[in-house]
This record gives sequence, C-alpha cells and structure tokens, in this order.
Amino acid sequence: MLTSCYQAPTSNNISATVPIPDGGNVWDRFKRFIPPPEWLPAPTAVSGNTLFASSRHELVIAQISETGEMTETLRQDFGSTIWDIKIAGQKLLVATEKGVLVGDLLQPNTNGTLVFSQPGLTGHLIREIAILAGEPNGVFFALVSPDLGLVLAQQFGNDPPVPFFQLSPLLTGAKHVVCQPSLITDIGTIIVSHEAGISIISVDLSGSAAQAEVTFFIPTDGEVRALSVSDNVAYWAVHNTLFALQLPDATASQPTQLFSLPLKAGGMIEDLFVSEDKTQLYVSNGLRGVSIVDISDPQKPAIVKTYTKFGGYALSSHEFGDILIVSFTTKLVTFNPFRRIVDELSVNRLR
Repeated sequence: MLTSCYQAPTSNNISATVPIPDGGNVWDRFKRFIPPPEWLPAPTAVSGNTLFASSRHELVIAQISETGEMTETLRQDFGSTIWDIKIAGQKLLVATEKGVLVGDLLQPNTNGTLVFSQPGLTGHLIREIAILAGEPNGVFFALVSPDLGLVLAQQFGNDPPVPFFQLSPLLTGAKHVVCQPSLITDIGTIIVSHEAGISIISVDLSGSAAQAEVTFFIPTDGEVRALSVSDNVAYWAVHNTLFALQLPDATASQPTQLFSLPLKAGGMIEDLFVSEDKTQLYVSNGLRGVSIVDISDPQKPAIVKTYTKFGGYALSSHEFGDILIVSFTTKLVTFNPFRRIVDELSVNRLR
C-alpha cells in the first residue's frame, strides 16, 4: 500500500525567500539575459571514456580523452526531443518529450548504435530522471513530468520501463528531481522541485510494495531552475541565487537552510553539478559562464573560479577528471584546469 501525504505540518515548512535586486529598472536591464523558451535542455553523461550528449532529437556519442579531446563516433536519432540522459551501471536512460527509454551499453548494434527498450510512459514529456538503484539486468529510477508529477519506475532486460508508483496530482508541474545515493540500500530521499516549491520525499523500497511520503515542503519565491544533492545537502537555484539545505538525518529531524549565495548580476542559473570529490559545485550561469563554488564547508561557500569568456550561453556542465565539459546552445566545449579551451563539438539546443 503506497503512502503519501502532501500537507506537511506547518513546522515542516521552511521559507526560502530570494533577494530581488533593488529598483525595477535594474532588474529590467538584466531581463535580456534570460533565455527565451526555445532553449532546449543540455544533458550530458559520461561512462568510462564515452561521452553522451543531446542535440535536439539526436543522441550524440563521442570518445573523450583524459586531456579533453572529443571524437564524435555517431548520432542516434530518437525522433523526439531529448530532455535528460542518465547512466545506471551498464544502462543508459534517455528522457524525451514522448516517454523514457533504456539502452544497453554492453551490447550495441553492429553499426555502433545502442539497443533501446520500447518507450515507457509514452505520450508524456519526461523532464528529468534520477537513479534509485541499479542491478545487473535492471534499474529502478524516479522521473518527473509536468502532467504526471513524480513517478517511480523499473526496467529489466529489454522490456519497456514500467511505472510502479505515482505521486500526482500532488506534484503536478514537477521540473527537477534528485535522489540521495543511499537509495541503493532501498531507503532514502527524493527531492523534487515543482510549481509550488521543493518537496522532500522519503522512499522505502525494501518491502513488497514501495512506500513514499512527502515529509517536508519548502516554498520558493520564484521558479527553481536547477537542483542537486550531495552528502545530505540539497542545492537549488532561483534566478541567479544559489541555496543550500541540510536534509534531515539520524542526528537532525528538521531540514536546515545553510546559505543563500547571489551570483554576479546578469546571469541565470541553468544547472548545478557536484564534483566527484564533493568539494566543488559547478554552476552554469547563462551568459555569465560557469562558476565553481567551494562547498567543502557547506556553511561557508566561496566562489573560487569562473569561466566566462565563452561567447555563448552556458546551459550545463560536467566534470571529467581534470577536464570541465560545458554545454552551450550550439556546442560542447572542454576546458583544462587553466581555463583554456581544449576542444569543441557541434550540437543544437534550439527548437
């Protein structure tokens, strides 16, 4: 029996007010930096030395060297706009505007294209995917959709993904989803941003039936544009301000807001990516480039480096060893630790 309760107690509501620049004229001057709605998502994922990225309805596959050189190997047409790409073990999950598909990284076709399952949740736009748990032949994952809300799904072998739990219409308008890695032990936390704010959801997959409960709700003064989680800390962005929240655990029953950090005016945060060593947060900030924030002490964040001279609009970023991969509207760019461009790969994120 699935459990859900969206109306969290009043004490569980945490205010996260976003500071707006003083003076309407000042804010108006920066409106031109807000991307028009025809900008598409820019997901990237890396498995070994293989890079996966989106170019409208195509999956771009390239080899990337340790020094950042990229060699495109093929493009696979999905016939539908790609919204997200995630890797779970030897499975590649692709969210599109017409459903979600799962591909096998171990057994490609003879021409190099990947073998994908039939789509699940067909006819629905899937915005983002978060991995719950991976197994040798299958994967459990969470996904969000504007009309479905939060859905938990599973996929085995070459079968289409099958939903087994839906939290809707409570989370209708859901846009971003992340999961704590502890979910691989069957019990953990899912964080979802939606029209009203951010919901913290406790999930238990250990029994014969999944259980999920909205335990906390955090209202936000504006649209949450990016969301990430690491070491029991959730990070999100509204406009060009970054927020952090300590999630409840065995030592704290209530979430605690750690900081709000405004970035340089004129940007618009599009993506957050936590480094592998969990000490840095890569913030893709539109025309302001990518800022690297030191989060080794989550209560004292500090901007340590900014990549700005791109000549483009930064949509997302990804770490690959010492290399930074940045996605723009028309290209992928790799940078070395000295902020110098190593290579570029053409893609298209325009409708």
